[in-house]
Amino acid sequence: MRKLAALGLPISEEELPPPGEQGAIGRPHVARLLMQKGLVASLEEAFEKYLAEGRPAFVEKVKLNEVQAIQLIKQAGGLAVLAHPHLMNYPNPQELAKKILYLKNLGLDGFEVYYPGMPGDLQKFLLRLAAEQDMVISGGSDFHGSNKPEVELGVGTGDLAIPEEVLEQLKYRWRQQQAAARTASLE
Repeated sequence: MRKLAALGLPISEEELPPPGEQGAIGRPHVARLLMQKGLVASLEEAFEKYLAEGRPAFVEKVKLNEVQAIQLIKQAGGLAVLAHPHLMNYPNPQELAKKILYLKNLGLDGFEVYYPGMPGDLQKFLLRLAAEQDMVISGGSDFHGSNKPEVELGVGTGDLAIPEEVLEQLKYRWRQQQAAARTASLE
């Protein structure tokens, strides 16, 4: 916003949709707002002139390393759950399992198992791994608001079906974690 204002393109955070209403707020939302205000003719122009890498209003995403991410989630009282493990480009499930176990030693609580496009054989492998390692599992529809209009909130695409017990297990593990944190603070 500051970079755009410095370029004579005043838009405010209040003009953007509330976080969560249309997915995570990012450059596509800013581009749409620039277009709606008549400051650019198209989304492509917004990116080409201002928002793409190397352009004057581009801002690099903040990227945390694994330790920082897990610590931040834990400090906020959350469960650290790895999203999209099947997209991590490991050559085989065993190599992915090694990475997950490494992250577990850093404090990872679980990983996503139910996701559109998750290969069935990998899903079964990850379900076994989670059970063997006492880790939670999660699932998601990959909903990103109007940026992915073909994906419905809570439904996803294809034959995605997330068992209700996944949510119950996450809640249970979170309550356990909260209780342990309260006990630790009393000691």
